[in-house]
Amino acid sequence: MNVWRAVLAGIVAGLAVASPASAHSQDAPGASDYRTTVTAITPALPGLTIRTVDAGASLELRYTGPATIEVLGYSGEPYLSVSPGGVRQNAQSPATYLNETLHGGAEGGDAAAAPEWRQLSSTPVVRWHDHRAHWMGPQPPIAARQPDRPHRLREWSIPLRDGVRDFRVTGTLDWAPRPEAWGWWAGVVVIGLGVALLGGWRVSAGAAQVAGPAGGATLAAARRFGPVVLAVVAGGLSLVDSAGRVLDAGTFQREDLWGFAAGAGMLAAAGYALPRRPAADFALGLAGGALALLCGFARAAVFQHAIAPVPWDGLWARFSVAACVGVGLGLAAAAGHRIGRVGPAGRAAPVA
Repeated sequence: MNVWRAVLAGIVAGLAVASPASAHSQDAPGASDYRTTVTAITPALPGLTIRTVDAGASLELRYTGPATIEVLGYSGEPYLSVSPGGVRQNAQSPATYLNETLHGGAEGGDAAAAPEWRQLSSTPVVRWHDHRAHWMGPQPPIAARQPDRPHRLREWSIPLRDGVRDFRVTGTLDWAPRPEAWGWWAGVVVIGLGVALLGGWRVSAGAAQVAGPAGGATLAAARRFGPVVLAVVAGGLSLVDSAGRVLDAGTFQREDLWGFAAGAGMLAAAGYALPRRPAADFALGLAGGALALLCGFARAAVFQHAIAPVPWDGLWARFSVAACVGVGLGLAAAAGHRIGRVGPAGRAAPVA
């Protein structure tokens, strides 16, 4: 337990040190239909990088050079300032208020006024919503007509300057076809039923006799170790998915903590169940239910939208969520079935 606490404390401390400044509220989507891509910074500047984060809802600017980089607002006024001393935000820039949420905030500031700088952080990294780089309206008509095809919606450009030169970060905004949600939910049902049958199935004497010594041993091994192996796989996938979401968001939020806890709990339950301890059914069932809820249903938006809030392809996020829901519910169902079989005559063998 002390090891787990140390690891968790290290993760939280590391993220607290390295977290970028945020120039907006925390309203990133769980998934998106719009792919924002950064194509170039012109002219190139050593030490300056910009990428999309939060499923394309935000941009992240990192600068390791000696100069001061300014991001200009919608009227060409100074909006953000990034330098070795950290990140500052101009309280007089209308962008400060318009970028508060994905759909636009309240009006405020005066683009013609002298900048009124406020320090956001001491590290030269900042993330912000920029309405020039993401879609704010309803579904585009062309996407409504042809939802199964990708569509280029526009090319975008955001001006920067370093006091001497002007720069531009340019990119594209595309509609990404939605995945077939029903197919993923069907996969969840198949996984869940398979795990439930595997965990709740008993190898009868007749089946073992028909299968022969080798076949009977194989069936018994699958029956004993299969649920534990699946629990380890699902728990591991949930931890990877949780880590990806933290990396993409650049901050550690409460829902991330619950996700890590559910994944770690699933692995702990698998380790507890492996020696066939008396409470193995309860441990696997409880951990499976928590995993399905916190790392599955809570993240199921990725089944309906193409862009997931992870730094890799959304396909892997969907696979992880499907595994968490299917395996988690399957283990919970198997545990409930086996616990329900316990009667005065004896005690059912653990799921694993």
